[in-house]
Amino acid sequence: MYSSGAEPLATSAKSLIDRAKQAAFLDTQGYTELQQIMNDLVGDLFSSSCSFSSQGSGRDAEVGLFLVGEMLSDPSIYRLYECGIRSAALVLCAMPLAIANVSSQGSNERSSVYSSQITDTCLSRLTSAGEEIIRRLDSAVASGSSNSNGAVEVADLLCLATVYAECTSEVVERLSAAGDDGLLQSPMIWKSAMDNTSAVALHIFKIFESGCRIHLLCLNQALKQQRQYHEQCDQMSKASGKLIVLVSAIFGSKTHLEQDAGMKRSLLLRFCERVLSVHKAMLGSAHQFKAVWESLCTIVTSFSASASFGSSGMCAKVYIQSCDTVRCLAEQLGVLLRRHNPTLMRDQKVEQRAMRTGAFIKFIVYQMSGLLSRIYTADSASKNGDGSNSMTFPAALAMAEDVLHELAEGRTRCGAALKTSTVVMDLVYPVISKHLAALFKLHLAPIVDYMDSLQLFVSSSSIESSGQTISQVPLITGVRHAATSREILRMLALDFSAFSADQQKALLTRGAG
Repeated sequence: MYSSGAEPLATSAKSLIDRAKQAAFLDTQGYTELQQIMNDLVGDLFSSSCSFSSQGSGRDAEVGLFLVGEMLSDPSIYRLYECGIRSAALVLCAMPLAIANVSSQGSNERSSVYSSQITDTCLSRLTSAGEEIIRRLDSAVASGSSNSNGAVEVADLLCLATVYAECTSEVVERLSAAGDDGLLQSPMIWKSAMDNTSAVALHIFKIFESGCRIHLLCLNQALKQQRQYHEQCDQMSKASGKLIVLVSAIFGSKTHLEQDAGMKRSLLLRFCERVLSVHKAMLGSAHQFKAVWESLCTIVTSFSASASFGSSGMCAKVYIQSCDTVRCLAEQLGVLLRRHNPTLMRDQKVEQRAMRTGAFIKFIVYQMSGLLSRIYTADSASKNGDGSNSMTFPAALAMAEDVLHELAEGRTRCGAALKTSTVVMDLVYPVISKHLAALFKLHLAPIVDYMDSLQLFVSSSSIESSGQTISQVPLITGVRHAATSREILRMLALDFSAFSADQQKALLTRGAG
């Protein structure tokens, strides 16, 4: 339909773009034609190496980037804006890896300059597009969709947000495709390749941020109450979740955790904060949640910036948030296990939900071991086994109590679901027991104090002669339920060998020494 060559293709594309802007609308035929032209134009751009050679002028690349900018200049024309997003992603995905990787080398050669300009411009356009889509979607949802125009606008924006998440996911996958040799695996992404460009890592983080905000929108109550948006929200959730997972894997890779230089520390801190804000929304997908949470824990335990990621920093924050998330999951698990209707308890879906929730608890608590190790390594108070300056202990104790209490309640009240309750307990109990042993090994004082209190209680007078009841027996400080206190002590007794010789002596001699 169109003559080959960059200039004729660019002229045809510009004509379609101008017509769409004049009409404030791009119909299906125009959209299809524009997409085809951009496909041909990008193919022509990278089919020859002349644009990136020492003799090349870079004119073809400039034309392509100009057209992308034109399509993304008016977000109110949704189909044109979508075409701009797809075209920006297409340029980055079509760029041969040999060319893309040049931009990470910071060279002044013409090929490096062109590839850096292309990468920076396209990523910058995508970053701005994501922010604009979210701004408009937030506004549209807040305004409501009681009329037909409002409903159409929300539907169009949901579609646009999904396209954005899908396209940026393709970009991240492509730029990571060569493994250790991929652009996004280069330590150079943390620095600007040339003047007037941003570090690639900053662009990727902003795209990740948009992905997180899109994912959170899927839980918006105003959207969830509208049945016509359910399918779109589901698609948007899957697409944005994939984007979050991909970027998390990049930032959590060994290459990016070895050196604390430039903007890396502040950007990784912002990344961790964003994951903490979105992680509960990802519990609907076990695969996505586990991938993102594992990357988060890897970053806070492995990154070299101990001052920001140690006992009083992000590592402790992630640990405390882990405790809070497990407590929420334990509450959900308790509700499932305590259902009184035997028919419901035999329902396979209910049992699957209980098992799924138990698996989440096991996974999170398992990850907490590495967090605990780094926290107490960085915490000078932990060197004497005290750890009193850390806020992690009360959070962990409250978490363990809630989990053990809900499991115990489930076993006594679950009726027909006893088998399910037993299986869940077998799933969760060992990892909780092991973590408690590790926790008290680092923070022995509460158990020593308990042993002292118990001895004073017993030696003051006999229970029978004084009329005291079992309910008056002291509990471990911070524990609310007597049954849970006893269960924690039983766990520690079974895992007594985990304590050092000095700690065993301290416990057996009620804290002496």
